[in-house]
Amino acid sequence: MEKQLQEIILKLKETIDKLGMEISEEVIFKESCSFLRGYYAGQNKTGSKQEAKKEKPTEKQVSFLKKNNMDIPETKQEAYTLIQKKING
Repeated sequence: MEKQLQEIILKLKETIDKLGMEISEEVIFKESCSFLRGYYAGQNKTGSKQEAKKEKPTEKQVSFLKKNNMDIPETKQEAYTLIQKKING
């Protein structure tokens, strides 16, 4: 992760140099924090999606699928996709 942050800082500096501006430590800090927030948010989403691919559908999902005479898939993610298609038409 440190390498990724260094790359971001270098890209920021290159962009600022091209524009003929100066970059402050505050801007570097803010951009680094923004990157980390996005990185960790993406990690959490990826983890939950991967888990959903392995999990069985929830009771609510099964109930909805049965109520709408739909086949019940093996995974939570597949159930979610079917339900979204049904809702969105």
